[in-house]
Amino acid sequence: MNVSPQVIKPKVSVIIPVYKVEEYIERCARSLFEQTLDEIEFLFVDDCTPDKSIEVLNRVLKDYPRRKQQVVIHRMENNSGQAAVRKWGMQNATGEFVTHCDSDDWVDRDIYEQLYITAVKNDADIVYYDYYISDGNKHTTSHRLKESFNDKYDVLRLLLSTRLTGSVCCSFFRRSLYKDNFTYPTADMGEDLAMMVQMVYNSSKNITYLPQPLYYYRTNMNSISNQATEANILRKLNDNIINGDQMFTFLQNMGLADEMPHEIELYKFMVRKNLLSLLGKKGYYNKWDSCYPEINRHFLFNKVASMHDKLLFMICRFRCYHLLSLLNNRKSK
Repeated sequence: MNVSPQVIKPKVSVIIPVYKVEEYIERCARSLFEQTLDEIEFLFVDDCTPDKSIEVLNRVLKDYPRRKQQVVIHRMENNSGQAAVRKWGMQNATGEFVTHCDSDDWVDRDIYEQLYITAVKNDADIVYYDYYISDGNKHTTSHRLKESFNDKYDVLRLLLSTRLTGSVCCSFFRRSLYKDNFTYPTADMGEDLAMMVQMVYNSSKNITYLPQPLYYYRTNMNSISNQATEANILRKLNDNIINGDQMFTFLQNMGLADEMPHEIELYKFMVRKNLLSLLGKKGYYNKWDSCYPEINRHFLFNKVASMHDKLLFMICRFRCYHLLSLLNNRKSK
């Protein structure tokens, strides 16, 4: 009698978008394939990358034959953008928990074992953790959570006020959180937060925090997405508005919008800040005022906004471009 080999269900699924990362994907892939956790699957989603990223990935995979059965490499039919890529990955993941890793970043060898143990030990639906910002050689710790939370409503307030990162790369969440009552975002900027807000609300177990940087976020200021062209800035603004509006509709439908008005107002101001570098150009002060215009009357009384943001708001409202330049120059020093 032939006995079929036992199929081990993965404890963790890692979703990795792939697009124009030929230079970086080897380091990312090796950090994933060398994980101390065995029960894991890797979903590499090729967004029709025009370079040799997938060739590099397949070459690296040959060095880790035991991982071969755990790797899925899926090619999108068309270049679809990050939101669509992440949607495919999340819909096809089979792990008990799911997380994301950008293919120009990398992770510690035991990150997913640590996160899984933390989730099980704390009976958690979501685990947040810290990360490094890196240029590839030097790393600086960033985004350590300085505030505690008691329940998911505290977490929602922290997310909306950007005191807790909304990145899906720095969160570890139970797959069941997005199977029901979940709407995938369609635009490519701010899509992380639009998803995390829904998953946090859907959580019925604990949400916990692991105060340890385990993820290395690579800053690449030469990338096309980071180039501060007028077209890029406006694209980021429009994408954030699309996904932000979806998120606000969700909060309204769940009866939460009136519970956290200051946090929502602050997030709208953060979206508006995409326009800062364009305010010296004709017509952009009017666009600034008309981006979520409902915040114009009350932002100075916002209870969670910093004094810096309130000062910035006043300078922009009174169209003091020279003061804005001085403030930005001082902040960059």
